[in-house]
Amino acid sequence: MLRAVSLSLGLTVLATSASAECAWVLWIHNVTPVVGSLPSEKWHASDAFTSKTECQSRAESNIQTMLTSGVKTFRYERVGNTMTMLTYVANDPNPYPLVADSSTYVCLPDTVDPRGPKGTGR
Repeated sequence: MLRAVSLSLGLTVLATSASAECAWVLWIHNVTPVVGSLPSEKWHASDAFTSKTECQSRAESNIQTMLTSGVKTFRYERVGNTMTMLTYVANDPNPYPLVADSSTYVCLPDTVDPRGPKGTGR
C-alpha cells in the first residue's frame, strides 16, 4: 500500500512539473503603411524557446542587430515584455521622416496566439 501511495505521489509531482514547463514563442508583429489604404499588418512566429529569458534574449539580439546594421531607426522603445522599433525612409528635402515599418517583438507562452482565435479570419 505504501509503495502504491509513493508511486502515485511521484507521478503527481512529475505531471505537475511537466505541466509547469512551458515553451515560449517569439512573435513579431510587422505593420507597414500602404498609401491610400489600411496598413499591411502581419504576425508571425519567429522561433520557440524553453524559457522566457531565452526568448527575450533573442528578441533583444534581433533588435540590436537591426540597430547596428544601418537601418534608419526613428524610435525604439521597450515597454514591459514588448520591444517596438520604428524604421523610416529618409525624406531629404523634408525634415520629418516617413515611417516605413513598425516591428514589435513579444515573447508569449506557446498557448497564446496574438492573432486571436482561429475562426476570426487570421
